[in-house]
Amino acid sequence: MEWDGKNSKVSCLQVIHKQDGKISCGRVDPVGRLVIGSQEDALPTEVALDEEESTPQGVVNVLESLLYSRREFRLPMEHCTGLAWNWKGSKIYIIDSAQDEIQMFTYNAYEGKVEDRLDSIKFSELSGVGGLPRCLTCDTEDNLWIGCAGCAQIIAVNPDSKKILHTITLEGNVHTITSLVFGNFNRDVLYVTTFNCPEETVPLRPGCSSLYQIKNVGARALADYRVQFFK
Repeated sequence: MEWDGKNSKVSCLQVIHKQDGKISCGRVDPVGRLVIGSQEDALPTEVALDEEESTPQGVVNVLESLLYSRREFRLPMEHCTGLAWNWKGSKIYIIDSAQDEIQMFTYNAYEGKVEDRLDSIKFSELSGVGGLPRCLTCDTEDNLWIGCAGCAQIIAVNPDSKKILHTITLEGNVHTITSLVFGNFNRDVLYVTTFNCPEETVPLRPGCSSLYQIKNVGARALADYRVQFFK
């Protein structure tokens, strides 16, 4: 989509990627590639050639151009629901919500490749945290800001020491943090979207979603990367 931030209609709408399974998140890497996290559905047991094919598979696709030039990385996880990079672009952090953890990999920004697995943060091992990891972003100190599913918490974690630095609990009937990003002129305000009903709620009632602006969090991010597809 192309949008000038003022008009009520977008000037362009184009599908640039399709795949089997569920697309859960998308971010732009430090070079300008569009990176998509998803879950590939498992094959039926009678069709699958091995155990790996009979379980859901986390997949990361890296798109370099509108000509569908892409790289696919099948990772040792079930469901990719969040992506973030350290400020150097040398590490990528990927949420695997099905396994209750955040996995860390080296990232080759020059070639757009997810490479070696480095470590992981298990949510169940973090004291005082409820719910599961759902979304994340990174600040200028390489700390991870993580939104939780199943509760109203946002936590800041040092990925090296795995210690919780800050905890923010949103007021109101918040069930899940669905997205968060630093914004404003100095990139020091945290903007957070939430889902305020259990996910199985049907039909959705009024007020099921909210947008929060959180100031004075004591952190900021670099300017957001923008998609720059190669010709």
